[in-house]
Amino acid sequence: MTSNIFSVAVMAVVFSFAAASFAQELRSNPPAGFPSATKRGVVEVRSFSGMLNQKQRDVVSNLAQQQSRGWLDAPEERAASIDGYFQEGALKSRLKPNLTDVLGTLLVAPANLEGTFLQNAKIVGTMPAGGYVNGGWTGVARAMQVPGIGNVVLEEYDYVAAGSHIIVPAELVDSEINGLPSQYAVWRTPSGKTWTEFRWFTSNKEFRLLLRKAIGKSDRSHRQLQELAVKLS
Repeated sequence: MTSNIFSVAVMAVVFSFAAASFAQELRSNPPAGFPSATKRGVVEVRSFSGMLNQKQRDVVSNLAQQQSRGWLDAPEERAASIDGYFQEGALKSRLKPNLTDVLGTLLVAPANLEGTFLQNAKIVGTMPAGGYVNGGWTGVARAMQVPGIGNVVLEEYDYVAAGSHIIVPAELVDSEINGLPSQYAVWRTPSGKTWTEFRWFTSNKEFRLLLRKAIGKSDRSHRQLQELAVKLS
């Protein structure tokens, strides 16, 4: 795999936070002059406005308009990104009861949740995640039930261990945690299912937190999310 194809794949994954359709568009039609990924194990924020075609610019504009009203539109199947961990099916069947059940398969140590609002959460299940490198997985996912919040999923991925180069589009960054980019969004399906997605980066990991409720930036829980990100960074 060439470095340019690699960087397109990584950038598409990051863009999928905002729009799965945009991710597919980037995979099939990467912007002219898309930068090559030459440094592994780093996160870069780059502006892509000048590289996008009109269709891609329209998607970004539409997303910005949706975000300004407080939520993003999502198809019904996107709710499975969190519900699949808790409802009987293929994803839940792969979960192990405790974190200790998967430690032997991991290449890296999972984040310590002590001192965060997740420390007393009830673990529903865990599973290895990320990539498989040198005999171990570079990430882990934890499905939990948190008092006062409900169903929560924390996914973490060590991009340094995986040798990945993460390119984050500046147009989709809305905040920073310890100087590195973060993204925050509330999703809503046509049937009214809502969930919150918070993604941030540390010097070696990418975290994604999914909560099965809408949390506005003025809510107390939003401050807890920020505190969690700082604690794990």
